[in-house]
Amino acid sequence: MRCLAAIRWRILNRAKYLHCLQSDLTIDDPLSISPPWPPEDAPLEEEEGEDAGAEDGEEDDEEVDEETRMKRAVSKALRPLKEALWAPKEADEAEEGAAGEEEGEKEAKPRFPMLGPEETPQPLKHNFTEAIERIQEKQKEALDELGSKYYEELGEREITRKHGDPACTPERYIPATAAELQEMNAARLQELKDGAEQTLKAKVRYFRSMVARLTTAMSRVPTAVFLNINERAKRRSKFERRKLEDVYSDRKEAWLREREEHSVALKPSLGNSNARAELDALCDAENKRIEKATELTTDILNSALVLEAKASWSFFHETLHATETLLLLFDTIVQPGDLVPTEEDVMARRKTLLTLMKEYEKSQAGTAREPPPEGKAFHRRTWKGMRKGEVGASCVYGMAKRLEEDASVTGKALLGEVVEEELTDEVEGNDTANHAAVIRLRERAYNQYHSHFVVQTEKLVRGYKAILREEQRWQSNWNGLVSSLKDS
Repeated sequence: MRCLAAIRWRILNRAKYLHCLQSDLTIDDPLSISPPWPPEDAPLEEEEGEDAGAEDGEEDDEEVDEETRMKRAVSKALRPLKEALWAPKEADEAEEGAAGEEEGEKEAKPRFPMLGPEETPQPLKHNFTEAIERIQEKQKEALDELGSKYYEELGEREITRKHGDPACTPERYIPATAAELQEMNAARLQELKDGAEQTLKAKVRYFRSMVARLTTAMSRVPTAVFLNINERAKRRSKFERRKLEDVYSDRKEAWLREREEHSVALKPSLGNSNARAELDALCDAENKRIEKATELTTDILNSALVLEAKASWSFFHETLHATETLLLLFDTIVQPGDLVPTEEDVMARRKTLLTLMKEYEKSQAGTAREPPPEGKAFHRRTWKGMRKGEVGASCVYGMAKRLEEDASVTGKALLGEVVEEELTDEVEGNDTANHAAVIRLRERAYNQYHSHFVVQTEKLVRGYKAILREEQRWQSNWNGLVSSLKDS
C-alpha cells in the first residue's frame, strides 16, 4: 500500500507529462497508510431485569420464576468478565484524556511509527510537448541571432563553406543569404521535432504497458494486505495468550502439588476427636487453595477473553481502514481506461466471452449502461460496509453468556448465531474489477478471521471451565471425605 501511495502521483505526473491522460484525476484526498488506533469498544447494554437483585447480593425471591433465577445466576457468574472487558478508567487517566481533548495540543502517537511520514505529491510544471516547443523556440532564436550576426560581419569576404565545396555535404553547408539559412534551420528543427514526437510515441507505448501491468498487479494487493492483517491479529493474540498460559501453568503445577500434599495428609487417624484441630487446619488450607485456584483460573480466563476481544476489535478497524485506503488508492491511480485511446491499446485484462455476450444483450435490449461522466473513465458505485457486532467485547461476552447458559452448544451453532445484519457506512468508489476484488477479498479474510475468533473463544471458555469443574468435583470429594472422618 505504501508503494502504491508513493507511485500513484508519480504515475499521474508521468501521464500528464506525456500528454496521454484523458480523465480528470486529482490527488487531493488525504491518505494515511498507517491505521489509526481503534476507538473504544462501546459497553454492553444489559437486558432489563437481568441484574435485578443480583448486584446487591439479595436472595432470590420465592415469587421469581426459574428463568429469572437462571438469568441472575448467569449474570452473577459473568460479572467479573464484564468488569474485565469494560474496565473503568482511572481518575487520573480520565482527567488527562479530557484535558487533552479540550486543549487539542497533544497528538496521538502513530500506531506504526516505523512506516515514516506520508509523502506529498509534487506538482507538475509542464508536459513533454510544451517542453519541446520551448526548446524549439529557444533554439530558433539562437540560430537566427547567430546567422544574422554572421552575415553582418561577413562583409565582402567570401563564404568559406558554400554549397558545392569538397568539405561540405548536400545537407551541411552555409547558404548564400540569411533567408536561406533560416529555411535550413527551420527544416532541421522540424526534423528534430518529428524525431521527438516519435520518441514520445515510443515512451507512451511503454508507459501504457507499464500502467496495464500495474493494473493487473493491483488485483493481488488486497490479498496480501488483508492476509497480513489477518495473520498479525492471530499472532498478536496467540503471543499474548501464551504469556498468560505460561504464568498459569506454573501456578497450576504449584496448587496441584499442594492438593496432592493435602490429599496425602488426609489420613484416617484425623478422624480421632483429639486430632480435630489438625483436621480443621488442613481443611482451612485446602479451602484457601481451592479458592485461590478458582480465582486464578477465572482471572486467567477473563484476561484471555479480553485479549481476544481487543485483538478482534483491532482487526475489525484495521480491516475497515485498509478497505477505505485501498479504494481511495485505486480511485486515484492511473489505469488504462484513463489514458487517451490509441491504435495500440494495451488491455490489462480482456473481457470474457460471457461478459461480452451480456453486454451485447443489454445493448440490443436498450438497457446498457450510460457512458461514464465527462472527464471520468469509470462509473461511480457505492460499496457495502462491513458487518458490525460480530467481534469485540460485546461478542465475546455474548458467547461466554451463551456457553454459560447452555454448555452443550457447539461452535458451529455459535458461529451461526453470531451474525449481524447491520453494516458500517458505505464507501463510494469507482466501479472496476479491482474495486470489486477489494470488497470480495475483504469479506473472505473477515469470514476466515471471524471463524477463528469464534472457535478460539469457545476453546478458551470450555478449557478453563473444565478446570473449574474439576476443582469443584475435587472440592465435593474432599468435603465428603472430611464429613466421613468427622462422623467416624
